[in-house]
Amino acid sequence: MIKAGLSRKLFKSNRGTLLLEGFDLLNRNTGIERISEMNFLQERRSNTIGRYVLLSFKYRLNKFEKKDNFDIKVNGK
Repeated sequence: MIKAGLSRKLFKSNRGTLLLEGFDLLNRNTGIERISEMNFLQERRSNTIGRYVLLSFKYRLNKFEKKDNFDIKVNGK
C-alpha cells in the first residue's frame, strides 16, 4: 500500500497547514489476513475502503514559532 501527500503552509508564521493525502494509491488493500502454523490455519476477511484521498486543514493556536536552534544557559558559582 502506497501513501503520498502534499502540504502547504499558510498565514503569518506558518500557523496554518493545508494537507492533501492519497491512501492505497495502487488499490492493493484486499482486506484478507492469513495466519498459518503447523496445525492451524486462520483467514480473516474485512471490508476495506480501498483507494481514497483526504483533504485536511490544521491551525496552530499558539503564537510561538518553532525554532530549529535553541540556547542553553547555565548559571554557576
